[in-house]
Formats: sequence, C-alpha cells, structure tokens
Amino acid sequence: MDALLGCSPATHREGHLLAYAFRPDWEGQLGKVIAHVSGAAVADFARVLSASATLAASTYLQA
Repeated sequence: MDALLGCSPATHREGHLLAYAFRPDWEGQLGKVIAHVSGAAVADFARVLSASATLAASTYLQA
C-alpha cells in the first residue's frame, strides 16, 4: 500500500497529461458516485492505467 500511495501514475489523453493520486480517504466521499459508474467505464479506466504502467516500466527499464 505504501508503494501504491507513494507513486503518481499518469497517462496522456487527448493532448493532456492526467496524473492520478490514490486517496483511500476519498472512498467515503465518492461512494455515491462509484455506485453509479458503469462497469465498462471502470474497465476502460483500468486499461488506460495498465497501459500507462507498462509504458512507464518499459521507459524506466530502458534508461
């Protein structure tokens, strides 16, 4: 958990850099929103994060 919270994954989308911050304390604030998010949207988001992580790891390992 410390490693996850200590990083800030990012991805490019439509010409913008999106950086994600993992905040476990936001669960209570986002609970109502999360209940209405479609499974397809979550899967798409997970694919973007996975692709970003793969690219970052690849770039890091080549350096």
